[in-house]
Amino acid sequence: MDFNQGRFAKIHDFCMDFDCMSDRLHSLSNKYPSGLIVPIIESDLNSPAFAKMIPEINCCDYLKKVFIALSAEQPEVYEQAMRMSRNFKLPCEVVWCNKPQVKATLEDLRRRGLGNEAFWKRQGSLDRYWYSFSGALRFCSPRRRHTCVL
Repeated sequence: MDFNQGRFAKIHDFCMDFDCMSDRLHSLSNKYPSGLIVPIIESDLNSPAFAKMIPEINCCDYLKKVFIALSAEQPEVYEQAMRMSRNFKLPCEVVWCNKPQVKATLEDLRRRGLGNEAFWKRQGSLDRYWYSFSGALRFCSPRRRHTCVL
C-alpha cells in the first residue's frame, strides 16, 4: 500500500516486541544479511511519510541494504529518487521498475504469449516488489536469502 492510502502495518500491529525483534535481527545479521524492499510511486518521493521513513530505517543497524522499488514515468523522477537515496546511511539501490527498457522487455514477453491477460493487466506495488526482488537476491548470500518488505 502506498503512503497515501491510509493506515499501514506497523510492528505493534503484529503484537511483537520491537526491541526484542530488533535485537534478534541484529544478532542474525552477519550470518543472514537482510535487505529491505520499499515499493514507492512518484508521489511518495515528496510525501512526509517517506521523508520520515529514511531516518527510521537508518536506525535499523541489522539491515545491510535498502532497495527502492520505484514506479515512475519520467527519468527526472528516477534522478530525484537517486538523490534521496543518498540520505540512507546504508547502501541503497533504486530499482526503476517501469523504465522504458523494462516496459519493452515485458511487452516482448507478452507478445510471445507468456502469461495470461490477467497477469499483464496487473499493476501495483507487488509487481514492483518482485522486480526488485532479484536485486535483493543478488545481494544476499547465495545459500541464505532473507528479505523484509515494507
